[in-house]
Amino acid sequence: GQSVNIGSLDQPNAPLLATSGNSKVTLNPCTGVNVGPGVTSCRDVTVCLEQSGAYTDYGVASTAEYAVINDVIVLSYHSADRARRTNIELICDAGQRHYPKLSIREQPSATELNLQLHSVCACPDACFSPAVDCDKVDDCSCRLADGSGSVSLHALDNPVAPVLSVFTDHWNITYDYYYNPCTSFTSPAPNDNCTDVAVCQMIPQNKQDFNIGVQDDVTFRVSNTESDVVTFNYHHGNDGRQSFMRLQCN
Repeated sequence: GQSVNIGSLDQPNAPLLATSGNSKVTLNPCTGVNVGPGVTSCRDVTVCLEQSGAYTDYGVASTAEYAVINDVIVLSYHSADRARRTNIELICDAGQRHYPKLSIREQPSATELNLQLHSVCACPDACFSPAVDCDKVDDCSCRLADGSGSVSLHALDNPVAPVLSVFTDHWNITYDYYYNPCTSFTSPAPNDNCTDVAVCQMIPQNKQDFNIGVQDDVTFRVSNTESDVVTFNYHHGNDGRQSFMRLQCN
């Protein structure tokens, strides 16, 4: 028979993240991770909820349970004290082939957290290989944990002239994306949103810019389906903005 295996999504050095309002969720499906500083942080958990600087255990790996509800596989975890529960809908999504998409379905309660995970690994028989971590060396390089090599973007670093990509959407709005992998840069836009950033989104028509990632908050993830693809994922605080750089050996 067919099976769903999300083991390749387990990457303790780059757990999955989701944000909504003042809520930030960290998920690593198979191995416990530590999230947050100090004695109030989450320790050795699979699911951690951060709200206004407070960290709460919403699930540990040993409590994992599976159910099928309305033809959707739901993975559930309980906190170590069994006081809280996380339910994760596993959505088969071939479009999320290289990086899974985790989202918060509704405002978390004091006892329950409901998430949705879109990934090709939620499709039957799609992912079987164990996860390969790319362990951080510095802000723009990582070393593959299986010993096969490392990925470094140091040679591309140029804060004076960041890489530019231009995109125009179907409303004919143009977006300029600037990226520099190792050294932060500041955009020339007048509102100073992109100060000391790795990735900046600019809208030239109205002179707006948005910080969509900084170097010191980067994580690295190896593709679940293509061994020569590594994604650098940049975040900006808790406002939900992030960017993905898909790197393929060519």
